[in-house]
Amino acid sequence: MLEKTTSILKWAAIPALIVVALLSCLAGRYEAAMNSTICLSAAVLVQRAAWLREYGWAAVCVAAVVVFSPLFLVTKIFLLMGITCIAACLMIVSALRPQPVAIL
Repeated sequence: MLEKTTSILKWAAIPALIVVALLSCLAGRYEAAMNSTICLSAAVLVQRAAWLREYGWAAVCVAAVVVFSPLFLVTKIFLLMGITCIAACLMIVSALRPQPVAIL
């Protein structure tokens, strides 16, 4: 029962973040507070997804954190490029790690 509830909440979190993000421009002077709330909730989801070793969900939430962060657009673009480069380098390092050979 608990796994089913967490699965439903997980699948409902991303569309909820997207809907709130689309409506944040209508918030007027509270837009910065709303974007900060979206950013913080996505950051909590990143931590939870990484703890559960669901790296796909963590990547989606990292993208949500970067998109809704209160940084300038250029800073967001370079932040996403940096995160992508770090992830690619980590994948290359793990793929090219020497593997033990079985002795015949």
